[in-house]
Amino acid sequence: MSKENYVWAWKDDDGVYVNTAKSLEAIVEEIIEFYKEDEIEELTVELNDQIIDISFFEDGNETEWEIKAVPWVVAKFLQDLAGDCGHEDWFDIKEIEAESNRADTFEIEKI
Repeated sequence: MSKENYVWAWKDDDGVYVNTAKSLEAIVEEIIEFYKEDEIEELTVELNDQIIDISFFEDGNETEWEIKAVPWVVAKFLQDLAGDCGHEDWFDIKEIEAESNRADTFEIEKI
């Protein structure tokens, strides 16, 4: 069984879609392919030292981005990408924590 590390939501004019993914890079790749499927060649999305390196060729010109591998930064990048492609879509990404070590964890007790 593969481990999904992120839950992410995508809102467009038709509704809200909730998905899971193993990595932030997988989310980025899926959305770029959706928006630019017929326009780009040689898409690469790789994680290097907490930076997501993105490159592809569009109309013979190479496009490159570097974004921090942090859920809110990736969500903002995807919203900007959507806007550049003429869409007003919104994204939200949360990391799924395997163990809860958060300060707001509490026990529920039946009374």
